[in-house]
Amino acid sequence: MKKLTPLLFLCACFLGLGPSLHAADSQAKPFAELVELQDGDTFVFLGDSITHQCLYTQYVETYFYTRYPARRIRFRNAGVSGDAASDALLRFEEDVAAFKPDYVSVLLGMNDGRYRHFDHDIFAQYEKGMSELLLRIGGIGEGIPMGPSYFDSRSVRLNDRAAHWVKTRQPMRDYYPSVLSFYSEWVAEQAQLAGFNFVDMSAPMRRVTFEQRREDPAFTLSKDAVHPEAKGHVVMATAMLSDAFLIEPVSQIEIWLNRKGRIEKLDSTGTLVNAEAKKGRLSFDYTASALPWVLPHSAHEGYKLAKAGERFSEERISVNGLKEGSYELSIDLVPVARFSHAELETGVSLQAYSHAPQYKQAMEVALLNRDRNEQAIKPLRDLWLHRKSKLRGEERWLAQNAGHADFQSRQSAYEKEMEAFYQKLQELEALALQFEDKIYEANQPLARAYTLSQVD
Repeated sequence: MKKLTPLLFLCACFLGLGPSLHAADSQAKPFAELVELQDGDTFVFLGDSITHQCLYTQYVETYFYTRYPARRIRFRNAGVSGDAASDALLRFEEDVAAFKPDYVSVLLGMNDGRYRHFDHDIFAQYEKGMSELLLRIGGIGEGIPMGPSYFDSRSVRLNDRAAHWVKTRQPMRDYYPSVLSFYSEWVAEQAQLAGFNFVDMSAPMRRVTFEQRREDPAFTLSKDAVHPEAKGHVVMATAMLSDAFLIEPVSQIEIWLNRKGRIEKLDSTGTLVNAEAKKGRLSFDYTASALPWVLPHSAHEGYKLAKAGERFSEERISVNGLKEGSYELSIDLVPVARFSHAELETGVSLQAYSHAPQYKQAMEVALLNRDRNEQAIKPLRDLWLHRKSKLRGEERWLAQNAGHADFQSRQSAYEKEMEAFYQKLQELEALALQFEDKIYEANQPLARAYTLSQVD
């Protein structure tokens, strides 16, 4: 549902007509409800180079591809390396609004602070740009502003891969995390005033970093201090899922046996049929409504650090009334694990078993989305970066030099460049859609044959 009241409120504040924060507190609005994406929704990730990396965005996409396979949700990455809020505004209409998104997340700020001590004039530019972005987003859908991700100052000191320009700016190195924290708190306040959700990106990344440094003092999620590696992007994805979205379990199966070992009651979140119990063996066919959230191997370290499986991918099965002993669970004749009757009575989780058929199916979806991002989305964002770094300057020159002797030739060259830009853009959009079609073929849950057999 699109929110007009927050938009009008922001408009008033932007024009200097709205109430102060203290007055707004006295008329406190409830926090925004957690987002539940629906079939047909379009979601845009707007941001800078960290969004341009196509990693945290990819992992969030994969979550929804596996969790809601019956909902056709369109995701669009709108990250451009080096962007500040003012840069995002310049391409907003064409790169965001043109796709009529229902939701737009915004991850900006890392570049806006200009990697230096807090400067009020610099912050004022960020404030102006973000306020305008929130206004525009509120006019077309709902926003999910996010605080800047974690700047790892210790990584600058310890890691040779940190850029030289970062290493040589000691004031920025020592104080920039605090500058970004200020930016994040300001964004959080604006999100509340607008009735939007807010995602704190920095705190979860800092928490994981500090926890790991108890064992490894050189641990970092971002070797260059700014751009997270895959493991850092998993932490970011889990922060986004946790703070902004309604989370539902993958599957839950509960079975009760009576004293004679016969099935007394069944309950599940999917479709459970053909249940049979006899002579130390329980079997049934089960079709879940979702697949587990699985990520490519390069993201596995971050998946463990963020405890992503436990928090966001629960596949739980419990069986009450089994005779004492040990039982082997097989799915589609593939042995998955052995559990005691007591463990099964309490309930066991299956999401960590990588040889389970549903895990392998989910991995196929994750790899398809990885290929979609690497072969279509990342090149598409590189194309927008080329337009920003080369063509935008030419646009300014043409706007200011209509009478110049070189105007005609440069205008002609520019028009050819733009024609090539749009042609390549269409090709990459078509390729991304082809991958999306394959994903929605691969992500449909299948009926699985479960067998629980006593082995002692």
